[in-house]
Amino acid sequence: MPDRGKRFNSLAELVDFLRSDDLNEREPSAGYTCVEFVKDFINRAQAKGYCDVFFYTLSGDNMKRFKEALSSIKVVKEREGSMEIRDYSNFVTSENVGHAVVKTTVVEIDVVIDVIIDPQIDVVLALEDFSVLYEGEILYDN
Repeated sequence: MPDRGKRFNSLAELVDFLRSDDLNEREPSAGYTCVEFVKDFINRAQAKGYCDVFFYTLSGDNMKRFKEALSSIKVVKEREGSMEIRDYSNFVTSENVGHAVVKTTVVEIDVVIDVIIDPQIDVVLALEDFSVLYEGEILYDN
């Protein structure tokens, strides 16, 4: 099997990368969609030496599982001296539309875990069962 490049050595390393990167602060638009988010994420990761990052398309049952995973997440944000709970309910509107994410691997205690990352919101899910590994951040208003 060929070397696929540097991997994230732990979920904590991946989360640190996500927190230090500001891509999720950009708001999506008609000219900057999930596809552009994924391409930019891959370029930024590769610039830091992570080569084990790939474009991955969600559709059908995987899109439904992705949406269900997002609906389970509630993120508390501090805003202008108050706390508010935000969710991803408006983030994905239809299971019938595909969605681009990043696929990579994380090594946790000698176990390689395939994960997907949505670089728009920094959510990390285990690809096997779509369990939430990192809830990400909601920085922009729905």
